[in-house]
Amino acid sequence: MAEVATPRLIFLDSRHSLYQVLVLADRAQPVAAREVMRASFEAFLMVLLAGGNERSFARADHAAVEEDLRSLKRAFCTCGEGLVPEDVVARDAGMAEAIVDLMARSTECLIEVFCIAAAESYGAGKGGATPLPPTTREARPRSGG
Repeated sequence: MAEVATPRLIFLDSRHSLYQVLVLADRAQPVAAREVMRASFEAFLMVLLAGGNERSFARADHAAVEEDLRSLKRAFCTCGEGLVPEDVVARDAGMAEAIVDLMARSTECLIEVFCIAAAESYGAGKGGATPLPPTTREARPRSGG
């Protein structure tokens, strides 16, 4: 809980105080804000993807995680009187948005999307069959007679 609450305290709840005491030359402020934003999105993805068994998420968590990402994006779009342009925030948040969107999909949908992507990458146009094992949805040939 503390690992999740700390960035919120620093970047959301204390942002006005943080920006007032943060001494940077005018030219360096946009660069610093972008780097903090990028680090925040990377940390967000680390929590989602590399948290291990103690931080597993279910489809039911999608709405809360999506709201967290929206809040994080809003913090950087409005921080420091527009130091980070909205299009830069949208571009840098793209990977996190894609991962959060995957959280809303069912396992069957994810398998189907993966199979389509694999077929496009390794399929007919690449000179070979798709190197995927059969799934439970496919009929498996019976051995023997």
